[in-house]
Amino acid sequence: LRCHFLGMCLIDDKRVHDARIYFLRALRTIPRDHPFDSVFVDFMLSYEEVNDMKQARRISQWAIDSGSTIWCDKYQRPGFITSYANGKAYLCKTDPGYPVWAKELKKRFSVIQGEFLHLVNPHNRLGRPTACKENCNANNHPSHWPKVGGSHRQSGRDDDKVVSRGDWRELVLFGNGARENIAPQTQKIIERYCPDAVSLCNSGGGEIIFSVLAPHTHISAHCASTNIRLTAHLGLAVPSHRNNKRCAIRVRDSWYTWAEGEFIIFDDSFEHEVINETDEFRAVLLIRFWHPSIPLDKRNATIQDILVEREETEKARFVPPLPERFLYAEERGMGNSVCPSCSQTATSQIRMKTPLVHDSNVNDYVFICKCGSEMH
Repeated sequence: LRCHFLGMCLIDDKRVHDARIYFLRALRTIPRDHPFDSVFVDFMLSYEEVNDMKQARRISQWAIDSGSTIWCDKYQRPGFITSYANGKAYLCKTDPGYPVWAKELKKRFSVIQGEFLHLVNPHNRLGRPTACKENCNANNHPSHWPKVGGSHRQSGRDDDKVVSRGDWRELVLFGNGARENIAPQTQKIIERYCPDAVSLCNSGGGEIIFSVLAPHTHISAHCASTNIRLTAHLGLAVPSHRNNKRCAIRVRDSWYTWAEGEFIIFDDSFEHEVINETDEFRAVLLIRFWHPSIPLDKRNATIQDILVEREETEKARFVPPLPERFLYAEERGMGNSVCPSCSQTATSQIRMKTPLVHDSNVNDYVFICKCGSEMH
């Protein structure tokens, strides 16, 4: 545990190579009856975040072979996972779980595409989009839209880290950072036919956006942080003059291409990357929706469990593991004890004072809350 904690400290200090030494030491010394999933996750991320996918897959396969319960496929490496959700990396129209609303949005594609093109260039009249090959050129790239990972929304602030080159822009229709009536016709269509997607957005588990990838842009391979959702891409503007240059998405170990008015549906907890080598931009309506394997009555509990686990994981980065006789101090550091006077938890309010007796064999420490109350 101490090796794992030190490894996390070294990661925060940008000493990645040194951190890996301690992650490896932790995995080699931790008792097999002790939870070790989080060590594998941090060890794997130290490679995934520098785009060393080969090594990230090796570590995830090692975790699987060691009996880890977090992963079952070396290409699917979310940090937070629910056992309810399982299935394929890519969904075909005949697969169970393929959304019934896909055909309804396809019927209304011209409305959605027209509204999108008007937002890209207001000179495009609503309801009468010009040929996409004229709208997709680099000059029409919506550089006035917010960048992915920008300050326009509280979640997804690190999403821009996966952009290895180029530019990625978005307009949020539902979810954190959404702009009311920014695309009123499209938003009404989604509210009517995609309640699962809107529900996920309202719970904080996803978003629905117009997503635009500039020419010559590459989104590096990565995995989403959880497997509670699926992602749908409805092609809105797809480069037509490719000249043997790629514009495609890889999900797991297979490549797929977009088509206007057609869907690509995949599980983004699997490794995926996107490339646009052409001179035109690529645009999709991106829809996150609940994984169909999660029972309706389990959705709220599932996302709450993940939020709690994420909070506990974050706290653990700042509370060093202590000897068993100081377990009460660790519990307070993790916020698992409450001030009897003001009911605040340790993380925000409670600090440890100097020990009453300077003797390593004495456990008598005093904690004090910001309200002034002492806790023994």
